[in-house]
Amino acid sequence: MARVTRVFPAIAPGGSYRMALKGAQHEITELKTRLQTLKTEETEIERRLQQLQETVNVLRTLCGDDEGGSTPQLTEACLQVLEDSPATVPQIRKKLEDVGVPMASYPNPLAILHTTLGRMSLNGQVEKAGKGRQTTYRKTR
Repeated sequence: MARVTRVFPAIAPGGSYRMALKGAQHEITELKTRLQTLKTEETEIERRLQQLQETVNVLRTLCGDDEGGSTPQLTEACLQVLEDSPATVPQIRKKLEDVGVPMASYPNPLAILHTTLGRMSLNGQVEKAGKGRQTTYRKTR
C-alpha cells in the first residue's frame, strides 16, 4: 500500500481505492484538457511570432535599418542590381533574389519594391520610364 500512496497521495491507509481511482482518472482528464489548451496556445503564439518577425523585417527595410545583417539595405541592393541595365519591378525582384536578398521574407515584395523605387526616384537615385507594367527604372549616374 505504501507504493500506491506515493503515486496518488489521497490514498491513506484504510482509505477507499475506488475514490482514489476516480480522483486519479479525473485528474488525468483535467491534465489532458489543460495540455491541449497549452498546445493550442503555443501554436497561436508561434503564428503571432512569425507575423511579428515579418513585420519587423519590412519595417527595418523601410527604416533603412540593416541591424548588422549581411544583406545590404534594400535601397543599396536596388542600386546594385540596376547598375548594368534598366529593369521592371518584377525583374528587379528576381535580380535581388539572385544576389541573395531574401525577398520571400516580405509579405508583399512587389509593393515594398514599388515604394522603395518611388522614393529613390524622388531622391534622384533612379529614373523612371514608361507607365504601368512597362515601367522601368534605371540608376542615375
